[in-house]
Amino acid sequence: MNTVQSPGAELGDTARPDNILELAGLSVDIVPRRGPGTSILRNVDVVVPRGQTLGVVGESGSGKTMTLRAILSLLPHSAQRVWERCVIDGVPYSLGVKWPVAMVFQDPMTALDPLRKIGFHLTEVIGRFQPDTKHRAKSAIAALEEVGIDDPERRFRQYPHELSGGMRQRVMIAMALLARPKLLVADEPTTALDVTVQAQILDLVRHVKNTEGLSVILVTHDLGVVAEMCDQVVVMCAGRVVEAGTVDEVFYDARHPYTVGLLDAIPGRSDGVAFGSVSERVGAEWLSDDAVYSQVSETHRYLVPSEQVGS
Repeated sequence: MNTVQSPGAELGDTARPDNILELAGLSVDIVPRRGPGTSILRNVDVVVPRGQTLGVVGESGSGKTMTLRAILSLLPHSAQRVWERCVIDGVPYSLGVKWPVAMVFQDPMTALDPLRKIGFHLTEVIGRFQPDTKHRAKSAIAALEEVGIDDPERRFRQYPHELSGGMRQRVMIAMALLARPKLLVADEPTTALDVTVQAQILDLVRHVKNTEGLSVILVTHDLGVVAEMCDQVVVMCAGRVVEAGTVDEVFYDARHPYTVGLLDAIPGRSDGVAFGSVSERVGAEWLSDDAVYSQVSETHRYLVPSEQVGS
């Protein structure tokens, strides 16, 4: 058995300058006014190296989006968040501190106000994050052009329902870029888009990452997207990180049975079960609170049952 570490142990006591994000020991509970609470996230650790793309994968309900919302303080009122530490761009979390992070939400139709024109959404972001607001409309139109929207002057004056799904997602990316982020968080940005538009949006994310020098967190169900877009990958199940490492380490040397199950569910990869939840076929001991992390390499770790430690 390899060296076993507790969650967050590999992060050390001080932030490393080559990491844009270091999150250790994040736990989130939903506490209703009446009745027992529910644990949503348990001891989640996430590290994003500067200039790299981190893929976050797992089945629906695994905690992917909740982790991102916890980082951005976008949790519901009934949620209680606790973490050991969270450092972005070398700055620890503190109330009132504006972190250089922007998020592209999963559904642009619900993220955009249907009663407001596209120009309003863009100029509002400019007013919040950019000190020079004399030429808001000009800057907003330039942002639309940057993300590949044709006839940006006309789109600037239109409402969200007048744009296609792909265009609305491009508007969301333009809004994120106007916030001048160093870390771009994309929560399943290609959901409900056709295959051609999905490829265009992913190419756009890759383009802005390279041209703007961004780091990216990409949440997706598509392991093919992870293989194509990401440098690192975090696999989540039942509110825990069950495996993390480089894309090559996780794809070609998967250790946790849940990760193996996800990979086996790829069409044509194996004769595994095609339907049903992968997590239901993983032994409870692999996801228990007593499970600890086994460090395979400097970047690769996975969750193992406590009874296997030292065996």
